[in-house]
Amino acid sequence: MTPKLFTAKKQADATYVSNSNLARRGHLQTGGALLLASFLPPATVQAQAVGTPLKLFPASQLSGEMFNPETFKGGVTLIYVWASWCPHCLRDLPILQAKYEQHKSKGFNILGINIDDNPDSGAKLAKTYKIEFPSVKLTADYRQAYLPNRLSTPAWWIAGRDGNVVDSSFGNGAEFVYSARKSLIDKLVG
Repeated sequence: MTPKLFTAKKQADATYVSNSNLARRGHLQTGGALLLASFLPPATVQAQAVGTPLKLFPASQLSGEMFNPETFKGGVTLIYVWASWCPHCLRDLPILQAKYEQHKSKGFNILGINIDDNPDSGAKLAKTYKIEFPSVKLTADYRQAYLPNRLSTPAWWIAGRDGNVVDSSFGNGAEFVYSARKSLIDKLVG
């Protein structure tokens, strides 16, 4: 890596950490997550690449139950990385719950990956918002598969029934992602 590129990446990382800390303290408003996303190079988020088999691991859910990846086999799966301090996530969760209710009988699955430092914060929010789809606590396996370089929200991956990732997105809220990909999700769900 050339010194200029290294310096630019280092500055972006420092800005991200600084802004991320502000967002956690509630100083950035709704547009904050998009501001944070603008500092992140897309390549660092694309750990789970389009065309690769979706990686799912057994993990403890926020509810205390264990998530079994086998329950998602043969279904269309949306992975959603979220946190209770993320303004877009607070708006997204009810939208995702509605889409889950609408399509779950057709094999549409959502797996949330909660990145809160204190999983009790995520569990409390999921209960308040009446989120029925499983959300797991961030584990080393999920971090390596989806967020190897940073913890960022919101982030999405969509896999078809064959288990391969067909689409991913970072830094866009649920309404944008769902509306922009509605025909893809409808096609995959059938």
